[in-house]
Amino acid sequence: MPRYMVVHSTGGITDQEEAVAAARKLVRLLPPECKWLNSWLALEKAKMFCEWDAPGTDALLAVMEAVTGIMPVEAIYEVAQVDPSWYKE
Repeated sequence: MPRYMVVHSTGGITDQEEAVAAARKLVRLLPPECKWLNSWLALEKAKMFCEWDAPGTDALLAVMEAVTGIMPVEAIYEVAQVDPSWYKE
């Protein structure tokens, strides 16, 4: 399954607890084919970066409808993992 990084604007969110509250809405609505893996919050830049496994961007956008009023999607990138351990000699 493809992996994606979703970039959100978090302009109205001022702390981690608010981000968690918004994410709770999303978690209740997740279809089985979309798996939320990790998120990183950059409050000083008003951004949240979320890692997903999903069948495609259309599926992710449908999931994100639950939080677009709070954390609009700025971009979705298909990504591939690069593990630092691969570069050890």
